[in-house]
Amino acid sequence: MDEVRSLLSLRALILNDNEIVSICRLDQLKELNTLVLSRNPINKLGESLVKVKSITKLSLSDCQLQAIDSLMSCTELKELRLAHNDIKQMQLLLST
Repeated sequence: MDEVRSLLSLRALILNDNEIVSICRLDQLKELNTLVLSRNPINKLGESLVKVKSITKLSLSDCQLQAIDSLMSCTELKELRLAHNDIKQMQLLLST
């Protein structure tokens, strides 16, 4: 996924059904509003979305996520899909 970091005007990134195991930092993609990575063997978000404030739709269904803890800066998030994961820990997602 490192190659997508240079696509600065990208608004939607849909990469379902690939063998993506980790997400690179996407903080340079200031216009990214849709990120769909369902059905990939991703087990953690890490700091990939720490500064991505423009995301409105995030789908990580059918991955291998075990914890959700790095979405606090996604203040525009309207739709979050996390079905069929192994989530055991979930911290505050959005600040109020």
